[in-house]
Parts: sequence; structure tokens; C-alpha cells
Amino acid sequence: MPRISEIDPAHAPEAIQKIIADHVADGHALTAEKRTLLHNAAAFDAEHPNQKWVTDISYIQTQEGVLYLSMIRDLYDRSIVAYRTGTSQTINLVLDTIHLAMKSVKTESRRELHLHSDQGFQYTSQAYFDLTKEYGILPSMSRRGNCYDNALAENFFGILKTECIYRHKPETFEEANKMIDDYIYFYNHERIQLKTGLSPLSLRQSG
Repeated sequence: MPRISEIDPAHAPEAIQKIIADHVADGHALTAEKRTLLHNAAAFDAEHPNQKWVTDISYIQTQEGVLYLSMIRDLYDRSIVAYRTGTSQTINLVLDTIHLAMKSVKTESRRELHLHSDQGFQYTSQAYFDLTKEYGILPSMSRRGNCYDNALAENFFGILKTECIYRHKPETFEEANKMIDDYIYFYNHERIQLKTGLSPLSLRQSG
């Protein structure tokens, strides 16, 4: 049975329901937690850009130390709206990512923008809530210890590392940053999504 982190984001709702169906078919009780997955499956889709975003932080190991990557992903087209890197996992890294992302959002679109995260200290900080309020963003959070709730944020990091970082492990921060820049450009502009047959930004531009 696949882990949630291995699910193709283009087929997340269907894949989650299959996991649950297989679980029941194997004779296991459907727990309350897994019942919520059916309800949460609808949250993987958005009807238009800048309606539902997910965000998270991951790390890239180099010989110079750990490089942290903060990113925001749009659930409409699975594009990476904004990202920042830093050598420390700070609140400002997250705030800078939001500032960058909001440069592309028209003021009238902000009133219905949802931003989902886990319960990392950056996302529970007063500075985070103050900034989301300033921009008119509605923040939401995963339940503590529940890996399913922010799966599409974590899924992108799995794609990035599998298709890029693990194939050529960066030695320096500079090399890691260039690899991240190049891959996210490729991902947004050229990597075809199975569900749509288009790259994320091609879907956005065609909508």
C-alpha cells in the first residue's frame, strides 16, 4: 500500500479513496482518521488560481550544511507560486515566501485565498498570523501528527528530491540553490502533469 507521500498529486483524491477501499477490503476497520481522508480529498482541488495554497519547509543536505527550502504551492495547477531558501529554519524564511507569493495576487483575489500548513513553529507564530491577516489570507493547519493533511506540500518535496537532488547531490549552498532554481523553473514550465496533460503554468495560462 503506498504512503501518502508517494501519491501523484494529480490523482490525490482518487488515490486516497483507493487506499481506504483497499484497507477495508483487507478486513481492517475504517478508523476515524481514515474516514476523514474521504472528506479531505475534496480539499486537494481548487476551481481557480490563488484559491487554495499549501506551504511547508524541507531541507537539502550539502557538504556546507543544511539548506532549508520554503515554498508555496497552488492546488489549482500544482504550480510553485513562490519559494525561498536559507541556512536557518526561521520565521522570516516563511514570511519572505509569503511576501514573494503575494506579489502575483491581485487585491480583489485575496479575500478568498486559503493557505494551509502544518503546525511547525513558524506557522503558529504571531508574526505568521499577523502577516496572513495583513494580506487577507485565511490560514489553516494540519492536525498535529497527521501526515495526510498537508500531503500535497510534502509531495512536491518528494518529487524535487527524487528527480533532482538525489541524482546529483549538491556540495555547496550555491550549487543547491542553482539546482532548486533550475528544477522549479522546469517543473512549472515544462513538467507535464498526468491529470491535465499540461505543465502547471500552461494550465494556468489556458484557464
